[in-house]
Amino acid sequence: MSRSGTEVPVVWGEYPGAGTSPDADLSFPHIRATVAPAPYDPHARTQYRRS
Repeated sequence: MSRSGTEVPVVWGEYPGAGTSPDADLSFPHIRATVAPAPYDPHARTQYRRS
């Protein structure tokens, strides 16, 4: 699990399935993302289902 604020790589695409080599170059775009708490809204994250 990554900490909030950490930049992580995301590969965007759908694996074509059986018969495709695991090391095949499928040219999926690599996107940078920043880890954030979920839900994103602080009120929803702290007040909903508070017990």
